[in-house]
Amino acid sequence: VIGGSTGERYRVRTAMFANIDVVDAHGVVTHRICAQPSGELPVYDFMAGQLLFLQGAETERRFLLLANIHEIGPDGYLRARHP
Repeated sequence: VIGGSTGERYRVRTAMFANIDVVDAHGVVTHRICAQPSGELPVYDFMAGQLLFLQGAETERRFLLLANIHEIGPDGYLRARHP
């Protein structure tokens, strides 16, 4: 997915936590983000919503303001990063 306002490249993975990879031009994951909806949704509906939010210029900005950011440590584990 290409971000609607930033042009950032994203890969939405099947998961409910830290499931959006932010990738550079070479396809290397730089960090991961996620934002969960309120209420319960099937995982594929959840992923479709994320994809749609990331594609729109205004909605990508709003999504990024709400998203949790997870850095990938040298050991391969995720580390939360707070803005």
